Amino acid sequence: MLRNNSGQVLLIAALAIALIISSSTLYVYETRQSIISADQTSRLNDFIRNVKIGSRNLIIGSLANISNEGTNETLRINL
Repeated sequence: MLRNNSGQVLLIAALAIALIISSSTLYVYETRQSIISADQTSRLNDFIRNVKIGSRNLIIGSLANISNEGTNETLRINL
């Protein structure tokens, strides 16, 4: 009887291995997509932070120039 079932056992083992390979591939794909998404979000947040810091420094520099009897056109020139 064992000989009659050996083909079925081999088929089930092959299907189990195929399922493990498929699930591993899907896991790697989903993990990679989440990392790419997180990286893009991080880049956007870095860009926004840099724009805010640059704008703040521009305004502070222009106000400092006006308070030191500079021209009031500095902000327009810097922009």
